[in-house]
Amino acid sequence: MMPEFTHPQSFDAPVLATRLKSSQEAERLATLAVMLMGQEAPNCLEEVAACLAHDNEGERTLAVEVLTRMGVAAVPALITGLEESQPPAVRLAAASGLGRIGPEADPAVDRLCECFTSDDPMLRWHASFALGKMGQAAVPTLRSLLDSSNPLVVAAAVDALEGIGEEAGEAVEDLQRLSAKAPSPLLQLACTSALLKISGDSSAALPVIEAMLQDENQETRKACLERLGMQTGSAREFVPLILGCLEDSAGEVRAAATLALARIEEEPSRILEALTKRLADPDGEVRANAAMGLARYGPAAASALPALRALQQAPEPRLVAIAKGAIERIEKLEPQGTPGTTTQ
Repeated sequence: MMPEFTHPQSFDAPVLATRLKSSQEAERLATLAVMLMGQEAPNCLEEVAACLAHDNEGERTLAVEVLTRMGVAAVPALITGLEESQPPAVRLAAASGLGRIGPEADPAVDRLCECFTSDDPMLRWHASFALGKMGQAAVPTLRSLLDSSNPLVVAAAVDALEGIGEEAGEAVEDLQRLSAKAPSPLLQLACTSALLKISGDSSAALPVIEAMLQDENQETRKACLERLGMQTGSAREFVPLILGCLEDSAGEVRAAATLALARIEEEPSRILEALTKRLADPDGEVRANAAMGLARYGPAAASALPALRALQQAPEPRLVAIAKGAIERIEKLEPQGTPGTTTQ
C-alpha cells in the first residue's frame, strides 16, 4: 500500500527524490502533486526531470509544472519537454513554463522556435508568447524566421517580436519590408501591430488600421480590433476609430470593439458612455463585454449602475452573473471621500 501523503512539508528532498524513483506510477504521481502543493519546490531536479521519460502523459505534465517552479536551473529539462517526441500537452506546458521563467530561459530560444512548425495552434501560440518574454536574446533568431516559406512560422515570429516590444527595435526594418509585401491582410495587420508595439509610432500604423476596420470581411475587422485591444496604452490614438466600430452591422465586430475599449488605458470620460450604451446591444456578447469593461473602471463607472441593474433581468444566466459581478465591483470599490479614488 502506498504511504499516505499528509502535507507537502512532511517530506524533505531526499524522501521526495526516493519516491520519484519508485517503480510505482501512482507513487510518482502523488509525489509530484505533493511538490506542486508545497510553497517551495525541493531540490530534486534530476529526479523530477527523469519523470519526463515515463509513459504517463499526466506524469510528464506534472513534472513540467514542478520543473517550472524550480526556475532557471530547470531550463535544460524544460527544453527536453519541448521535443517532438513529447505529447502535445507536455510540449505546451513546457513552452508555457519557459515563458513564465522569462529572459533567463533564453537557452530555449531555438527549441521554442522549432515549435512554430507544429500543426497545433495552441503550441505555436504558447511558444510565441514565451519567446516574447525572452527579450532581445530572441530577436536575431526571430528575424531570420521572417524569411521562412512557412506562413505559420512567419506569423508566429511576428507575434513573438511584438511581445518583445521595444527591445526588438532592430527588427523594425524587417517588419516594414514584410508588411509591404504581405500576402494576406492578416499578416499585414500582424506586422503593423508589432511595429506599433515596438516603435510606438501610431502615425505609420493609422492608414493600415483605418483600412482594416473598413474592410468588407468582418473577420478582418474583428481581428484588427482584437489586435488593438492587446495594444492597451499604445492604441489611444485609435479610440475614435474603435468607437465607430460599435455601430458595425456584425455582432462579433461590435463585441471585439467593446472589449478593445475596455482594455485600452484611456481617460474614462468618453469610454464609459460608449460602454454603458452597449449594455442595451442586441448581441449578448457585446453586452457581456460592456459590463466587464465597466467593472474594470470601478467606482468611476457608477453612472452605469442603473443600466447594469436592468441587465440583471436578462434571460441569459451568464449575463445576469456578469452584471451582478460588475455591480458588486463598482459598489464595493466606491470610495469614501475623494471622487476618482479607490479603496485598497
